[in-house]
Amino acid sequence: MAERYAKHADCSTQNPSGMSQLVLFKLLDEHWGHAGYLDWLLHLRAQYAARRAIMLAACAAHLPAHVVSWRAPMAGMFHWLCVRVHAHPLFATHTIEDIEERIFLRVIRHGALVMRGSWFYAEPEGASHDALYFRATFAAAPGEMIEEGIRRLGEALREEFGLVGNGEEGKREGEVG
Repeated sequence: MAERYAKHADCSTQNPSGMSQLVLFKLLDEHWGHAGYLDWLLHLRAQYAARRAIMLAACAAHLPAHVVSWRAPMAGMFHWLCVRVHAHPLFATHTIEDIEERIFLRVIRHGALVMRGSWFYAEPEGASHDALYFRATFAAAPGEMIEEGIRRLGEALREEFGLVGNGEEGKREGEVG
């Protein structure tokens, strides 16, 4: 149980800052009040919904659909992408963790960042998994940066899976239609 809690703490709030707690208390108690806080939450929700729509549209436009799938997030600020690891050209000779590492580093080389799904596993290290996920966020980036980040992710995935760009995602490099 302690090991699972430690992994959870590494991926979430490790310890709330006393200063930030005081600032929030003063903001609510002396300035916004509860109504102001609720107004801010509604504003934040609208911002997240708008950015989520941009991310979903960018995914539909830029990601190879036969390699990546997703479900629209219903709330929050994260978008989980499922990569069909079995379609990777090295799947027969490499582990899922190796392929995850390759994709992660290639995305970085393309100037974007997504979090590895394996960083969020609750099971003990070394547990077997047969799926590959990455997590993207739309929390703070403006729409044009979200669009560009997803475009770069799509480029990296096409390269990693050996796919031809320009709408021919079903073909590997060198194949003739």
